[in-house]
Amino acid sequence: MKDVNGMNDKNRASDFDGNSNSKRLQTKRFTGIYPSTRALFTQPATKLLLSTLAVAALLGACNTQSPDAIRKQADVEMKAAHFDAAEKLLNSALELDQRGSDNDRSGMISDLVSLGMVAELKGKNSEAQEKYKKAVDIAKKAAAPKLLDLAKALDGMSNGLTDQGQLTEAEPILQRSLELREDNLPAGDKHLALSRNSLGRLYYAAGYYRESEPLLIKSLAEAQTALGQEDIKVAEIRNNLGCLYVAEKKYAQAEPLIQWASTIYEKVYASDHPEVASILNNLAELDRCEGKLQEAEPLYKRALSIYEKANGPDSIYAADAMNNLALLYSQENKSADAEPLFKRAIEIYKKAYGPSSPEVTRGMNNYASLLRHQQPTPGVPGAAPSL
Repeated sequence: MKDVNGMNDKNRASDFDGNSNSKRLQTKRFTGIYPSTRALFTQPATKLLLSTLAVAALLGACNTQSPDAIRKQADVEMKAAHFDAAEKLLNSALELDQRGSDNDRSGMISDLVSLGMVAELKGKNSEAQEKYKKAVDIAKKAAAPKLLDLAKALDGMSNGLTDQGQLTEAEPILQRSLELREDNLPAGDKHLALSRNSLGRLYYAAGYYRESEPLLIKSLAEAQTALGQEDIKVAEIRNNLGCLYVAEKKYAQAEPLIQWASTIYEKVYASDHPEVASILNNLAELDRCEGKLQEAEPLYKRALSIYEKANGPDSIYAADAMNNLALLYSQENKSADAEPLFKRAIEIYKKAYGPSSPEVTRGMNNYASLLRHQQPTPGVPGAAPSL
């Protein structure tokens, strides 16, 4: 597959020239234990104690709950951006599943895929791939292999690779996952829609827009029928298709898709969830490409703030957000604001990817363009929207 160009998939940083390396399209989640009382818990020590007690209570409850019930609790914690609590719950579910029948590993595979997702959300991509690989190995080695379990494990692994820009490695895995589901599921099953979405997202990240669009359109139609308009998976597919249209400069088609997805994300994810940051990035990028700079700036800033808090100030997610905000400042002739952001992003890319990586090259090109007083123009894609 060719190098990634254009807008990114789950969240991507952009160039002055419209070139970008794939990262991720993002989503978001719903917060808080009891919204009416959240204001009471503002001091750091109080919040830490509350978090510790909550996790202890949840883990204590695990002793008497089924793995399925524990997984449901973990999903609630993930959506609330309580990643440490979710991780502990999923490890508890995994321990229970490991005591089960050797012929049924579905629970273990679900636990490991979810643990991989948590690791990704925490910026631990290597750890995430270890979890996904273990899930694939379990699915392959089970006494009575379940092909659909294998497809789920393959999906987790390939989506993680796509998010890290390892598109050549991800493509055959996603194609195999889709084949397994097409051979073993009835037409219209939601998992077919999800596989098509993943493959369409990968082609978008690679710049293969013609291959991406029919997959995403079919995925959206299948998912809406199987899951309904308000489902978060439907929102993710809408977001991905909207990102594709932004990359193709079809802004009128992109806007309602990304706006709708944003509304659903805000209902599902916590306000400080990294997935929220990704959808904010996508909305900001759409505004920037349309020349709506004042509307874009607060969205970019909020996305950066969330990434710095959730993934760390030196994470690649934060670096992408810095790059995008710096591009906006450059377009607004705010060179003094743009320059330190470009420099920070470049240093983070060097540490994460190495000095000769495409990410560093992109950042250096953006910074050089700033120094030459070459401004990005409306309509030139920035960081790719998140799928």
